[in-house]
Amino acid sequence: MEATAQRRYLEGKYPSQPIYNWLDQQKEKDSRWIVAREWDDDNALTHLLWMTPEQVENWIQFSDCVLNDVTHKTNRYRMALSLLVGFDQNCQNILLAQALLADENPAVDVAIMKIFSTTYPIHYAFHITQNLHKNL
Repeated sequence: MEATAQRRYLEGKYPSQPIYNWLDQQKEKDSRWIVAREWDDDNALTHLLWMTPEQVENWIQFSDCVLNDVTHKTNRYRMALSLLVGFDQNCQNILLAQALLADENPAVDVAIMKIFSTTYPIHYAFHITQNLHKNL
């Protein structure tokens, strides 16, 4: 599937089941794809993460410094879009993985700290200030 068609899926122009089906088909064609998804007790999607084979190879080579750029609830499903970005040997940005997350669960932050124990979060002051103005 080309980038335009994949983007249409993510923009919510199709029901979510075709996204799962398409990702499953990609994994069946090439076992190097990584697809992880989970639902809560109410059968609501809590996360959907995927990596293409090229992204997996790039992760192995270039995951020393990774930025998790999260856009919160701007899509029709009100889920956070997480883009894991690194940089290659030419200092060019590369997309290493992408995920849709239900961010209601604070355990996500704890899991990230546990899995990536040598990392620490950096929060953008701009976004913190925006949220302060919205919520105060």
